Amino acid sequence: MPINRRQFLVGVGSTLISPKLFDLFANHVAIMEEPILNTPPNPDIKLVAGYGGSDGRDYLLHRDYIEYHMPDFSQLSVREYYEIYVKQHGVSFDDFAIPNYNGARDDLVEGYEDEIVCPVGAENYWLRYHGSNGRAFDVVKGLDLNLDKQITREQGIIHFIELGGVLGDYTAVESDLLGLSFLQEKINRAGKNIAVTMA
Repeated sequence: MPINRRQFLVGVGSTLISPKLFDLFANHVAIMEEPILNTPPNPDIKLVAGYGGSDGRDYLLHRDYIEYHMPDFSQLSVREYYEIYVKQHGVSFDDFAIPNYNGARDDLVEGYEDEIVCPVGAENYWLRYHGSNGRAFDVVKGLDLNLDKQITREQGIIHFIELGGVLGDYTAVESDLLGLSFLQEKINRAGKNIAVTMA
């Protein structure tokens, strides 16, 4: 028997959503075309929903702000990039540099750290760990709200996306308007001082 979105959402996670609250949120979205976001007055973290999701999910979450440009890495050496963007995450220089070198650990050439960093690797790492999409992903995924168990494609679902490959990485939280209402509600019930806002 196919499961409808109410049965699915209401039964997921430790912070259950009642059918009455589901109807309130769903009716508001249908009429007003905006989510109900009961945000805390002075949040420690702000999640900004901006247009740009995929596969019918209209909104992409960002942490704090939406950035429109990434930094220019074209003049940074491997060592400089490591010092600015990687070291703070506890990754050793060799663990970062060697995968970006076209050879084996034994073949690492003296002075490689002074060469310009690989632009694709630099962009991918920055997007995952410093871009607003990746930072929002880390916040929401770390809340353990069981939202990642929601696999239906219907409305009211938060989608966690982790894609990787040679052409790039994409780590994001995507949602529709109803999903944003449920996300803020679950955040509130978990006692977290986090606000979901619209761009």
